[in-house]
Amino acid sequence: MLRKKQKNNAKLLKVPKGEYLINKEEKSNILLSLVVPTLEEKENIVILLERLMVLLDSKIPNQYEIIVVDDDSDDRTWQKVAKIANDYRQIKIMRRTSEKGMATAVIRGWQVAKGKYLGVMAGDFQHPLEPLLQMLSMIETDADVVVASRYVRDSKFMGIRLQRRLISKSARILGCLILPKVARKIKDPLSGYFLVKREVLNGITLHPLGHKILLEVLARGRVNKVAEIGYVFGARQKGVRKAKSKSYMQYVLHLFKLQITSWPLPRIGKWVLVGISGFAVDMFMFFILLQFTNLPLTLSAFLSAEIAIINNFFWNDRWTFGDLASKEPPLPFLYKKGMRFWKFNMICLSGLILHTLIVRWFVFDYDFDPYVAKVITIIIVSIWNIILNFRFSWNVPSQHEEISRKD
Repeated sequence: MLRKKQKNNAKLLKVPKGEYLINKEEKSNILLSLVVPTLEEKENIVILLERLMVLLDSKIPNQYEIIVVDDDSDDRTWQKVAKIANDYRQIKIMRRTSEKGMATAVIRGWQVAKGKYLGVMAGDFQHPLEPLLQMLSMIETDADVVVASRYVRDSKFMGIRLQRRLISKSARILGCLILPKVARKIKDPLSGYFLVKREVLNGITLHPLGHKILLEVLARGRVNKVAEIGYVFGARQKGVRKAKSKSYMQYVLHLFKLQITSWPLPRIGKWVLVGISGFAVDMFMFFILLQFTNLPLTLSAFLSAEIAIINNFFWNDRWTFGDLASKEPPLPFLYKKGMRFWKFNMICLSGLILHTLIVRWFVFDYDFDPYVAKVITIIIVSIWNIILNFRFSWNVPSQHEEISRKD
């Protein structure tokens, strides 16, 4: 049985402002600070907190805190938690009115936390309580991050649609392509149930995007070793389901953001300048082919873009990545240059197919001017090209991979 503690006269925690910076550990006997972000969880939260306290009291009594961060729920979830916090000192509540989003809610909770280990779990019972004690034991030994994963041994989905499972697995594959040395550390980069040592994030400013925070921790934190544990992932019983396609799109944008912002600005600047020259070549040839030949729109767009690809490879290999290319040994130089061109052309060719389809879509389905459609398409495909070519054609090391290379 859970016994009530002395009245606490709990007050709402003040929401930190400014950067999402994780501070050093304060002198405290708190071992675990577990953040539970909530939105419309009035029907779940009381039962969840009571069960969590029973579980943690059996392992680390008086050495934990549970910080509920509520995004000003219409059902006044925060108010219900505040009543519980009056009776239990280990329960704390933060109500946010000017910020939204699960990832930022987790970080705001960690910013006021006092524990040696920081954690997060959902407030809707999709994350079972049972693995928590094992996760705590694992992080106390030698792991820097312990993740409850849906894709390792002993894990299982309960009541989750096949479509959602496929999207989640696809997200991992995409993560491995864009941030391989980060995403390959784990099988479930979209997990929202994990523990991390505070020292991993001490003094680091995080830049979250969307609902998921684990990838940000792995990319920016001082992570040497990650451990995973399987669990049974269940469908929520009550409240509002929050997993939407938007959250997966934000995950993809976060991947791109982490990768692009990790590369040196001078190199990106050179890439952009080369891209501008390719843009000029592309538009000029498109004009020539469209105005002075009898070639159809689709073929004109394809040929002008291919000429621009050749232009861009020459200048990127000689200037943007000249320092990397010059390190190649003399004998296989031409072979490796040819391989780089093959990779570059294949990546750009896939972008070119996308490019051609988008131009046709804008012009024939939405009646765009061909030149306007061409400009918009070039911007879209340029983002595609920079991500994949930096990664595969020239294998440019990123700041996040240098941090992650310790393991």
